[in-house]
Amino acid sequence: MNARDFDRMRLAAAGDKPRLHEILQMEMRRKHASKLHDTLTCADFEFPDSLSGEQATADDIAEIHLSLIDSGDEVLDMTCGLGIDAFHLARKASSVTACEMKSALVEAARRNASALGLNNMEIVEGDSVRWLSESDRKFDTIFIDPARRSISGGRLYALSDCQPDVTAILPLLRERSRRLVVKASPMLDVSRTIEEMGGDADIMLCGTPTECKELVAIVPGNGTITAVTTGGIKFSFKRDDELSAIPAYSCPYAGETLYEPYPAVMKSGGLKLLSTRFNLAKAAPDTHLYSGDADVAFPGQRYGVDAVEHFDKRGIKSVKQLAAGQAEVAVRNFGMTAEDLRKRIGVIRESGPMRVYGMRDSEGNRMLVVTHRI
Repeated sequence: MNARDFDRMRLAAAGDKPRLHEILQMEMRRKHASKLHDTLTCADFEFPDSLSGEQATADDIAEIHLSLIDSGDEVLDMTCGLGIDAFHLARKASSVTACEMKSALVEAARRNASALGLNNMEIVEGDSVRWLSESDRKFDTIFIDPARRSISGGRLYALSDCQPDVTAILPLLRERSRRLVVKASPMLDVSRTIEEMGGDADIMLCGTPTECKELVAIVPGNGTITAVTTGGIKFSFKRDDELSAIPAYSCPYAGETLYEPYPAVMKSGGLKLLSTRFNLAKAAPDTHLYSGDADVAFPGQRYGVDAVEHFDKRGIKSVKQLAAGQAEVAVRNFGMTAEDLRKRIGVIRESGPMRVYGMRDSEGNRMLVVTHRI
């Protein structure tokens, strides 16, 4: 079934609230089956509306958040929403208090907590900042996820621009917790976020193999930056490690393995350090691809290098023959879009095991690297 099928079903059920609710559940379960693969094993789990499903934390990312608390912690989630984080945290915490302003979300969270068998949760309706200010409660860990877009829908680039403004209530949050976890947009700058959090924060970039999902600030911390990718290898460092790293530069060659960092690793900024820590050659200062031996436990995707050609008539002809009209195409510091490169090398379908990179080497030469996914 697709979106149009559900639209037709809603049209036929106009005015029938129970049937419309049933259609919503069917649609949301189909749409978010992969994102909420663990949560939706509960047959009685419900979505109060479609937006809550769109904005919900994925189960895999919630598991990363779970690693930030200790067993037996008393936890406050100040921005409950659909409650996916709170439900995951409740499996490890002694208690979870979750605040939410919207009545429909509060009622759904209470029903879902019961359906999931979580009897250590309290769902509070109201403004979480006001509630915390007026209470005298303290927690081991406080989680807060301020709005990641402005009222007009624009992207935000600083914590102080988000709502609630975490920087304005930071003294209150620090006073009431041993550990504060701020989940924020991946668009935020790492260094600026550390400064906004008082200079003693750790930063965690959370993502999937294809996308950096969020920037998480943890206080107190010591300035450690960590990139965590679902199903991938964790990469941690401090800013001084990156500043002092002296990478080796080399264009990949046939027979080597090409390594592409995961998006969360790219966002972390430890791009010179990847070369020195994993004993790999970086393609160029502004080309964030790495090459070397095949047995490196690297925080990224791996590709076998089949051929390397200059971006000239001879090289384009050679790559056209290898691609045979079918390959994934990507560009890194190339001065041309992937779509334009795809046309130049005659790729008709972007599919199959082959991937062609357009990149610059350390001498500024434009190169074509033909690879296959390992």
